[in-house]
Amino acid sequence: SNAPVILAIDRAGIVGMDGETHNGQFDLSIFRMFPQMTVLVPSDGRELELMLEWAYSQKKAVAIRYPRDEALYLDIEHPPIDEENSFVNIQAGKDVLFIVVGSMLDSVIKAGEAAKAKGVECAIISLRFVKPLDSELLHLIGKKYSKIYTIEDGTIIGGLGSAVEEWMMDNGY
Repeated sequence: SNAPVILAIDRAGIVGMDGETHNGQFDLSIFRMFPQMTVLVPSDGRELELMLEWAYSQKKAVAIRYPRDEALYLDIEHPPIDEENSFVNIQAGKDVLFIVVGSMLDSVIKAGEAAKAKGVECAIISLRFVKPLDSELLHLIGKKYSKIYTIEDGTIIGGLGSAVEEWMMDNGY
């Protein structure tokens, strides 16, 4: 069903000392399977606030996953949350593309800086909507990049990497 419900999922990813029952490395895999579910992943505290406000205005099921720790506030653009703004271009680059979800963004920005110092230009996209995936975006990057990496704090099977790979294969990339 498409009940108007907001699932605020804390403890996204591996959360450490909370124990095996409180880790969230399977949540993307689980929530991708629900029909009509919209799945959002904020990269920082401001984006979480925007996503909660957006979800409250919707008449559909929305899951928002975020880590348990104190939220970072990154110095990045925060466009409005909606299907037209399903991602944020963080950094341009021609050699490699990183599609990042959630709190992994800060680490990937730092890795991109280190790669640039070695002559590798990394493009970085912060994906806000894991489900539904932005087909227009994926067509653009499928045509432009031969090296695409997904970065997430979840499992390989069923997570963002699987979703992007499935989409690319289904669309001939």
